[in-house]
Amino acid sequence: MTGEIDFAILLTKMKPELNPGDYVFCSIKDLTTIDISQTILIF
Repeated sequence: MTGEIDFAILLTKMKPELNPGDYVFCSIKDLTTIDISQTILIF
């Protein structure tokens, strides 16, 4: 399977959806200190 590599095409084809709920963006040095079971994304 090949993927699209043209950034302009990728942007025009995106269909973002806002999930309901609260969002928190933070930096954590040690992930073992929190419960990440409800985490949507970690990077």
